[in-house]
Amino acid sequence: MRIIDADTHIDETEGTWEYMGEGELPFKPATTYPSNPDPSLPPARYWMIDGKRQIRFIRSDQDSGTTVEARELLDVNARLRHMDELGTDIQVIYPTLFLMESTEKPEINAAMRRSYNRWLADRCGKSGGRLRWVCMPPLQSMDQALAEIRFAKEHGACGVLKKGDREAGKWPADPYFAPFYEEAERLDLPICIHTGSGIPDFSPAREFSHGQFMRTKAAAINGV
Repeated sequence: MRIIDADTHIDETEGTWEYMGEGELPFKPATTYPSNPDPSLPPARYWMIDGKRQIRFIRSDQDSGTTVEARELLDVNARLRHMDELGTDIQVIYPTLFLMESTEKPEINAAMRRSYNRWLADRCGKSGGRLRWVCMPPLQSMDQALAEIRFAKEHGACGVLKKGDREAGKWPADPYFAPFYEEAERLDLPICIHTGSGIPDFSPAREFSHGQFMRTKAAAINGV
């Protein structure tokens, strides 16, 4: 019997944004660091997106049991070797940054998600079918969202990520999403309701709190 990890993740890297078109380059996220880091706190870094900070996690190889080459898909074969060590045949990959909405601007949302989808399609395409992925549709623009899920179907995606709360300013049952649901059904791509929120979050760190738990975890329950 094959073992499938149906909810694994990657950490986005600078290479994630290399698939942006020339006109989209002003929207490209950049890595920044605290100007006055507190030596008593763990090191921190951020993605700067439209002038606002989003946490870019710094992982410990020891704590995570992985390496940066595998976490960021810098070396696809390193990821596959780790899967072999775990006895995992297939992984289905979800994002990290995109679990929380990071912009209110449709043009930035679309540019980032298009680049992410192409980056992941390219990396997973080198895995011999062992790395599958879920598409990030730019739902603030329905025409572009439909184009992205069609691209995803043709390039190895096996699902589409959807937030369980307001995304593009609308709840999951809003008629706005009907074309999206219908096209995903036509393409035989499951809608994957995942932890996270479609409501923009501009807090520079994701610290655990009751409010944060309700926003990110309860949204997935609401969505189903």
